[in-house]
Amino acid sequence: MIKKHIFLPKKSAHFKEMLNKNNREILRDLMVQVLTNADGVDALKFRANHENCLAIIDELEERNYIERKDNKYNIKLLALAEFKNEDQPAESILNNCSIIFSELRKMYKQSPGVTFRLYQLSRTIKLPNDQVRKALVYLIQAPIWSSYTSDLLNEPVIWLSPSESILKYNTFDEVISQLRQWSSATYTRSKNYSSTKKLDNKMKESELEILASYIKPSEVWANIEKDYDITKRMFGKKIHFVNDNYKRKIIFRDIEHAFVLANLGFSKPAVILTGSIIEELLNLYLQYKKIKPKGDTFNSYIKACEFHGLLKFAIHRLTDSIRSFRNLVHLSNENSRNDTISKATAKAAFSSIFIIVNDF
Repeated sequence: MIKKHIFLPKKSAHFKEMLNKNNREILRDLMVQVLTNADGVDALKFRANHENCLAIIDELEERNYIERKDNKYNIKLLALAEFKNEDQPAESILNNCSIIFSELRKMYKQSPGVTFRLYQLSRTIKLPNDQVRKALVYLIQAPIWSSYTSDLLNEPVIWLSPSESILKYNTFDEVISQLRQWSSATYTRSKNYSSTKKLDNKMKESELEILASYIKPSEVWANIEKDYDITKRMFGKKIHFVNDNYKRKIIFRDIEHAFVLANLGFSKPAVILTGSIIEELLNLYLQYKKIKPKGDTFNSYIKACEFHGLLKFAIHRLTDSIRSFRNLVHLSNENSRNDTISKATAKAAFSSIFIIVNDF
């Protein structure tokens, strides 16, 4: 019999402020619908049904409580944690996440770097496969993974590989606390940016360069370290294969600019720049490995990395998603507001840089 884990500290006064009564009502409504529909909730219909709360919905997305993908809304791990003591289904999933986390940590300590199958985990913790899969949908949002099979609900065979970062957290509630801190920091920075200066989304590129010039690279990398747990020095070591000093300088510069763009809400240029960074890194990595792709395109680089086993399956899928993001931002494809890229998507795309480089 597995003992239920007691976790998640009481919310601080500051955290209560982040989700007021209106935020919580909307979030609860969405959570109830999502937990009864694994495919997610129709985003357009949900927004239409809450026409007077569109700003609140956007805010919940920005704070990483909800996620919009393929016009479907799903809730995030932080949303479950918000209702841990108020909703039995949410509490059940969180308890399973806690059990799985503890076992993953043990498995990593016993065999660091090993990739294992879902059934091995289920057998050890004595939970049914369907419950483990459902919990993993949320647990993969924690910063503890090296790679995992992307479709956790439908793939017959699930592969999982924790990363060394799992050792940073002794308990699952420490993971939740970390996610809350990141959410709070992102929200605070967003408020600070908007309170100091209102920026037009159609600013010219030259104006954006002027804006970026006011932000010192050291300050940008301090914020990157806070959000993604990687320093400029650590990233420099990861791209050791880039020997040209000028190219290294350009890559660092473009990462700084992409971070600023994504956090200021300039989602489209942020995704374009992020895609260009990843494309060039893949190109240079293939040159370093003395592998010649079939063409000089982003897709060719992805296929070459996949064929030669240079990227794990999950990272390959993530890279392919970035290529799709770049295709989406062509003006000919932007036919309506539904085709535009959200700030949350831009920030997720940016984080892919560090996930992919970590796999080199």
